[in-house]
Amino acid sequence: MVSMIVELRNVEGTQAAMGWAGGHTMVVDRPEGKAGGMGLGFNGGQLLALAIGGCFCNDLRYVAEDMGVGLGKIAVTVVITLDGNPLLATSATMTVACETLDGFDPKRIIDKAAEVSAISNSLRRGVPVAIEMAADRGLKTCPECQHVFQGNGWDGIDAHWKSKHEGIMPYAEAWPLIKTGRYSQM
Repeated sequence: MVSMIVELRNVEGTQAAMGWAGGHTMVVDRPEGKAGGMGLGFNGGQLLALAIGGCFCNDLRYVAEDMGVGLGKIAVTVVITLDGNPLLATSATMTVACETLDGFDPKRIIDKAAEVSAISNSLRRGVPVAIEMAADRGLKTCPECQHVFQGNGWDGIDAHWKSKHEGIMPYAEAWPLIKTGRYSQM
């Protein structure tokens, strides 16, 4: 089993969010004028389409490598249809083109990638989504940036604070306020 964690936090001075995993970041926002959106980044439907198509692009490369086939250009277009109130994704269609470097039939690679693609197959099977309040799980959150500590209580707060917020207030001064719930965001 493999687990992945993606974090999102609000972008100061906007109503957008910044998401990250490892060293990769992206902005998530609503269209300009919609619920405070400024059009600064992708919306949820676009991210869903990117997840489907991006995963499939990777799968084409994995499958081709396993088959010993070199791939040239890849083009994937994903159309997401949303309907209802609230809006729900009701369908996704991928159009795929890829060229092989040695004349190998690309349909075989596309068909195999469709069999193993984690995102599209997860959606087809109906992946369960749980939404939990961090406080309900007993998880602690950094009062300055809302980072959720996944371990045991405040484990890691010292290293986190020193690397992210030491310039705001030294850890030695902040920790007594944090642990007693008296710290106010600067």
